[in-house]
Amino acid sequence: MRPPLVRIVNGTFYNHRSSAPVLTKLTFELPSTTPSNWCVVGPSRSGKSSFLQVLAGSLQCDPPGARSYPYLTARRRSPLDAMRYVGFGSGRDGSLADASNTYVSARYESKRDAADFCLRDYLQGRTQVNVDEKRRSPAEPSSVVVEKTAVDFGLGRFLDSPVVFLSNGQTRRARIARALLTRPEVLLLDEPFMGLDPETAREMASLFARLVAKGDTRLVMCARPQDPLPGWITHLVYLGDGGRVVGSKQDVFSELEGQLRGDDAGTEAIGENQKWHIRAFLKESRRTGQASSSSSSSSAYTGTAIPPTPVDADAEPVVEMDGCQVRYGDKIALGDWTQKTKRGDKAGMVWTVRRGERWGVFGPNGSGKTTMVSLLSAEHPQVYSLPIRLFGRGFLAEPGSDAPRLDYWTVQEAVSVSSPEADRLVSRSWESVRAVVEGGFYGLQHGQRRRRLTDTQKGRVVAALRLFAPELWPGSDGLDVRWADERAMRDLSLSAQRVILFLRRILKGPRLLILDETFSGMDAAVRDKCMRFLAHGQGGKEEEEESFPGLTAGQTLICISHLKEEVPDLVRDWEGL
Repeated sequence: MRPPLVRIVNGTFYNHRSSAPVLTKLTFELPSTTPSNWCVVGPSRSGKSSFLQVLAGSLQCDPPGARSYPYLTARRRSPLDAMRYVGFGSGRDGSLADASNTYVSARYESKRDAADFCLRDYLQGRTQVNVDEKRRSPAEPSSVVVEKTAVDFGLGRFLDSPVVFLSNGQTRRARIARALLTRPEVLLLDEPFMGLDPETAREMASLFARLVAKGDTRLVMCARPQDPLPGWITHLVYLGDGGRVVGSKQDVFSELEGQLRGDDAGTEAIGENQKWHIRAFLKESRRTGQASSSSSSSSAYTGTAIPPTPVDADAEPVVEMDGCQVRYGDKIALGDWTQKTKRGDKAGMVWTVRRGERWGVFGPNGSGKTTMVSLLSAEHPQVYSLPIRLFGRGFLAEPGSDAPRLDYWTVQEAVSVSSPEADRLVSRSWESVRAVVEGGFYGLQHGQRRRRLTDTQKGRVVAALRLFAPELWPGSDGLDVRWADERAMRDLSLSAQRVILFLRRILKGPRLLILDETFSGMDAAVRDKCMRFLAHGQGGKEEEEESFPGLTAGQTLICISHLKEEVPDLVRDWEGL
């Protein structure tokens, strides 16, 4: 009988030795004989991502001998090569480039540096400069294998493009493709369908199903309780306040159903919040097949295009796009269509957003949503040559007008953007939670000088941290927010990180708020709380502290998402790309 791939016996695991343990008294075995594919499920802060990192060997183990890799040791293979973790949160931002050495506008520039490696280089592992050809890894995949894998992942036409040019969804697929090309024994996927449009998610699910059918690599992924399970999952690990449930899919279902009925003596230890998560999981787990929460047919938007009626037709325009086309040579990245206007047909994107309006923008990966956001935030170099006006001012000099042209810093002061591209530049390693939230008031990026916050701004931060303490740091005193000074972003779960970045963007009260996939990766209960906070705020003042009032009538909202569940109810107008 072959030894297991991973054996853990009563181990306790830490992100770093000075931190609190993320998983305690863990016992688990991943067999090497029977083909099995696992899903780790649980609510926010249950340790899903940490569980995958434990299997990958990246967290510290106490005692050290509690975790071993018997099967790999016998084959003289390193766990770092055989257990490939692909994560997009908890300090792993999902980008292919080093975030500390880049900036938002980099992906839109036409200038290429010698150090800018393309997707082909990345998939082959050639991401270093001046590497001796004789020292290249013998396991480097051939060009034929790389090209076939790129096509399978829908990345074939991007092979010779710089990786910094890839969209968020394309970047996620590239990271998974690179991990597969190393031929691991186990591929550890941290919420692989998050941020993908329904069609792309279906294609990815089918690709994973084919991979599982071949049997070359075992898959272990993690998911939220509300996410449907793919049909190829055979075993489950459910993490929750009431303990861990591990086993075959049907055995775990039966155990959790028994906990809800009160069959087990330990059921009394399960609170109502935990029961809510279990019910949500059991409901969605019945939806098996080639699906994820991103790929369910109910998540797709359909309908007939109807010209929107302005909330206030007399309100001043916040965004005016009059035939915007973003081109790279012969390729049109945004505005590859013709729209009917009062002045006749016009090529490019024509769109007007007025003060106080709430818009939803939808479209598949690669349709130009991120490019559009880069124009509205003045991050795209072409914004200075396009017919676009923000807050009644243009970037181009207007004949006969003495009005000053719009500049980058004015836009940054008035527009707040929460997007994967912008959020990945926020330091997760050493910045405290409070510093990250406060940075939204002065745009802290990579050591920019901090401004002194006003008492109102400080009070708003404290009030928000108190309100979201149960989601960010369970067990803390609701009134005492010292934990926010003592904990770094990397100490938080993916869902908690998303909440922090959400607060960072909205507490400032910008004139234009752009939320690009902001609610992706949050548990349903956390997501709904954030949406209520956005719509209604805290509903009053606390002692000597200014509470967040919610989105005001003078603010404008643009929300970008693939899923209707991740769009606030206050959105009433829609734009499709």
